[in-house]
Amino acid sequence: MHNDKITLILTLKDNVEFTYRWLNYMNNQKCKYKILIADGGSNDSVEKILADRNLYANLNYEYIRYPYDKNLKIYYKKLLDVVNLVKTPYILFMDNDDFFILDSIPIFIDYLDRNKDTVSCGGNTASLSLYSDRNKLLNETVGDGYTLSRPINNSKSIQSNDSTARVCDFFNRADTSCLWLNYYFIHKASAVKDTLNFLSEYQFKDVVSLEIYIQMSFNVIGKTKELDYPYYIRQEETSTFSKSENKVGNIIVRFLNNNISSEIRNSIEHIGEKLSLNEKDAIFDRFSSWFILHGSIIYANPTKNKFKEFFESQNNLMLYIIFLRLSSFIKNFFSNTKVKYFVMKDLEKHILIGKKEKYK
Repeated sequence: MHNDKITLILTLKDNVEFTYRWLNYMNNQKCKYKILIADGGSNDSVEKILADRNLYANLNYEYIRYPYDKNLKIYYKKLLDVVNLVKTPYILFMDNDDFFILDSIPIFIDYLDRNKDTVSCGGNTASLSLYSDRNKLLNETVGDGYTLSRPINNSKSIQSNDSTARVCDFFNRADTSCLWLNYYFIHKASAVKDTLNFLSEYQFKDVVSLEIYIQMSFNVIGKTKELDYPYYIRQEETSTFSKSENKVGNIIVRFLNNNISSEIRNSIEHIGEKLSLNEKDAIFDRFSSWFILHGSIIYANPTKNKFKEFFESQNNLMLYIIFLRLSSFIKNFFSNTKVKYFVMKDLEKHILIGKKEKYK
């Protein structure tokens, strides 16, 4: 009934053990949806394995080999190409180190069908951490133990009828450590294509500025709705893309060195053709506030005081007091954030040593 309404897009760049785990999990779940596998890695083992359709007989996939993602320009070209291959009305992006509870997908599709003003719909997000027998956090496919948790009362719904208010609301409320999680909601394919086709004429210097642009664009186009159903499980500390980007500095350093604020301005101009100058300025102001908040969290550690030194060097007492108040607010907010812990037996056979099924 919903099979022909959604396409899953899995973008790959090596990390092949996670890909095998992902394929095994999805095959066991008997995923019935069309999957486009966009492989920009250097390892050809996945291509060879997927050539045998009998190994993952429950999956309906199309494997597409792309040039190696050695830089953002090539990655953007891959992303734009695979998105424009989609023929269904909805798109869901996936990474190979994450898990989705597929039973919830029809619920979100039905909601989008009924609510034409909504561009994205998803459910509750959980964080997965794997540990060794010595309680060491692992960047692996399996471990001796795990925790599975999700924040309580942390809705990502953005429901204002005003497009500018939706973008500002996103920056106001987004968790700065997981700002882009509703990227993994189900989206209207038309909105995704309209948004990403900008990559054919503009190349973002930083992948985070692209992510910011995507979120702003989605929120200008329509509303976002999070329904109270379990849905997306994100494994912590496994992103190879983020680690490679952070080798040249954290997000604050990269944004300052590359003058990324100009890219945000360009993004606002592109998505805001019908917005007034005041509305565009309001969006940029909200982005600037998020940027300061994010920097305060990164440099709250006493051993990382460059951001604090920057504010001190401005010789502006009021500006420095604002920085201190923001830092205090952030510390109090995150120390009081509560989470709910739970277990998923069906997931354990894929992530625990001794229970993991052999990859085919």
